[in-house]
Amino acid sequence: MDQNSLFILLMVTCIPLVLLAFAGVLGRRFRHQVRDSMRNRATTPPITPAPSAPAQVPSALTPLALCRLQASEVGQPPAGQAATMLSDAKATARSARFVYIAAGLAWTAITTLALAFGMPASFRSLPPDAQFIWIYLQQWPPMFLVVWFLGIRLRAWLVIFGGYLLLGSLALPIAPSFAHAATVAGIFLDTTALYPIAGLLLLLARPLRPWLLGFVAILLFLLSGVAAGFLFGLDKLDTSAANPWWFVAGAIFPIVSVVFVGWLLPRPSWRGPLAGLALLATTGLVLAIGLLPDYKIGPFSLSALLVGLPVNVLQVLIVWLFFKLLVGLEERQFLPAQLLHSHLCWGFLTLYVWTFTFFHREFQRWTQWVVLLAYVLYLTVVHALLRRLWTARVARPGKRLLLLRVFGRADQPTRLLDALEDIWRRIGRIDLIVSTDLAMRTLGSRMLEAFLLRRTDEQFLKTDEEVDLRLEHLHSRLEGDARYPINGVYCYGNAWERAVARLAPKSDAVLMDLRGFTSKNQGCIFELRWLVQHIPLSRVVLFADTATDYTVLEEVAQTAWACLPKDASTAAPREPALTILSAGRRFEDNRRALNALLIHASCVLDFW
Repeated sequence: MDQNSLFILLMVTCIPLVLLAFAGVLGRRFRHQVRDSMRNRATTPPITPAPSAPAQVPSALTPLALCRLQASEVGQPPAGQAATMLSDAKATARSARFVYIAAGLAWTAITTLALAFGMPASFRSLPPDAQFIWIYLQQWPPMFLVVWFLGIRLRAWLVIFGGYLLLGSLALPIAPSFAHAATVAGIFLDTTALYPIAGLLLLLARPLRPWLLGFVAILLFLLSGVAAGFLFGLDKLDTSAANPWWFVAGAIFPIVSVVFVGWLLPRPSWRGPLAGLALLATTGLVLAIGLLPDYKIGPFSLSALLVGLPVNVLQVLIVWLFFKLLVGLEERQFLPAQLLHSHLCWGFLTLYVWTFTFFHREFQRWTQWVVLLAYVLYLTVVHALLRRLWTARVARPGKRLLLLRVFGRADQPTRLLDALEDIWRRIGRIDLIVSTDLAMRTLGSRMLEAFLLRRTDEQFLKTDEEVDLRLEHLHSRLEGDARYPINGVYCYGNAWERAVARLAPKSDAVLMDLRGFTSKNQGCIFELRWLVQHIPLSRVVLFADTATDYTVLEEVAQTAWACLPKDASTAAPREPALTILSAGRRFEDNRRALNALLIHASCVLDFW
């Protein structure tokens, strides 16, 4: 392996691995903070809600029926509003997939033409079959990225990549032999396909997505610094004779600056610390220009040390400004997490190809600019087409779904949100009470900012008054990727019941994930009892599996139904039924059935 290939391999693996390591450490710390805050109770007494109507047991009340359905038994909603909504959601999902396909094809076409026409003379001297194989292998990483963000099933993956392999095999006749083609492919395979795909696999990892705002802010700062270096010719400086101790200082100063800025940001006033930094920088400049004698501290000059800290602090503050800009864009639903994730991955692929052409000096110099232009074209196509899709749908009122669940099973709630990602979120938003299981999946920009400022607890609702105030301002507007938002609500231990009682009546549908439910889940028992007594049963869908204790479930539901409040019992339906969907083995079947039942539930007229 030559030096250039080794550098490229380190770039595409080490950087994503470092990001993943940071994401793991930060995620663990954030989950611990969420767990600790959830156990807290407000020091001030909560506002006592108005007493509910007295319960009674009407003698003529029809017993509650629990309707258990298998996923295979759930068909499409009947003709009407529900069927129209489902059809429209699927059409929107297809249009969104087309956006990613069009943008990916635009990037691929421009980049491929640049590499083909700007290839070095050593590549042009290769036989035609070798040139074709080199270009052919270049298509694997962008195709992999496009297919990933389509969110399609494994069978479709196999069809797409199998078809591309078949297409490549059709060109084998131009090679002298199969062995020759395989040898050439083996030579080019690592740098053209394996290395970038390895880096993309690391960047596409789900734990990285909640922290993208911070990572992208750092990346923007670094790229702006590199661009400034090339603009002012700093890349041509000879650093071979530089004092190695300066490299040590270059590593220590950023760490000290990050700690300092972390201490500075939560403070109510920055005037004192910033005035002190300004004084240090001024003193250092005075020493540097010779107005006062400069002194040596070991291998360093005093002036450089005095200027170094303020300059590094300024750089960290610029990163924070980039972060605040991204927070603002996400708050305005212009740059949701998945779209930002796509931009990061395509940017990584662009940087990889740019680096490849830069270190192979024989490439035409314009090739690097065209590669950057391809990324600009990708961004333009994505946002232009998504804006068109967003404009066509933003005026439509979105539905509301409340998601309740058994806490503590981190894998299942995440998969459940994935099942609602491409259909329900094209129809309306999702509200949920955050616990450690979905803390990372629902980490928004404001909570991320609070976490970085060590103010996580300030985002938690502590009293009934705070619940009433905050829940009126949850996000409901269509986001930039033509999806509605997921609103994670953080509550103290004495406030979550109030949050459920405020969210449920205003929701068009309520999904309660009771997989793994037992008599020990007292929170779920309260929620189920409250739903049966206060929410029209036609708007509630329960999701269960083989680990669900159906005996306890039925006992809680029947008892709650038998003790309806007086105002609800007079308007109770003649044939009350509670829908329970039994989880199947296939994820696709569960997703299809859940979305169909929820859309139908959101369109049914209320009984009381």
